[in-house]
This record gives sequence, structure tokens and C-alpha cells, in this order.
Amino acid sequence: MRLVLDTNVVASAILWGGSPRLLLQAAREKRIALYTSTPMLAELSDILARRKFARKIAASLLTIEQLVDGSMCNWPLWFGHQRWQASRPMPTMTS
Repeated sequence: MRLVLDTNVVASAILWGGSPRLLLQAAREKRIALYTSTPMLAELSDILARRKFARKIAASLLTIEQLVDGSMCNWPLWFGHQRWQASRPMPTMTS
């Protein structure tokens, strides 16, 4: 199954867990494929950078960049038909 998650759902999964985190776990277990785009990841970064989330981010011991790129959390992300690996530059979306 392929899914595009709303950035608020992903932020909730990262910060609080619960049902949204189960979706990230399913992606880790390769039961679903998560698709995203550069603008969506930028929006997620903006959400996580809000002052009201600073304590939660600090408690994770990860940077916002590490949380968003998924490299430290092993969240596989897809851009179109291309899997993004955090060690490489983020692909750009072209039609």
C-alpha cells in the first residue's frame, strides 16, 4: 500500500506516537510505502521548528534534520519511483 501522510500526522507520530506512529512502524516493516515531496518535508521541518515543540525535540536527542530525513529512525521515503536515502541529496520532483 502506498501512502502520503499529512505533515501534521507525521509530526504527531514523531512527537507523541500513538496511532500515527504505527504508520511509521508499518513503513519500517515494509508493510506500506510512504511517499513525500521536497515541499512536504520543508513543511514538516517548519512545523517541528515551532517553539511549542522545542522540549519534545530536545528530548528526542535528534536534530530536526535527522527527524525529518528519517536517517536516524529508518523511515523509508519515496519520491515518485525513487527511494530516497538520507546519505544522498534529496531528489527533485519532475514531471
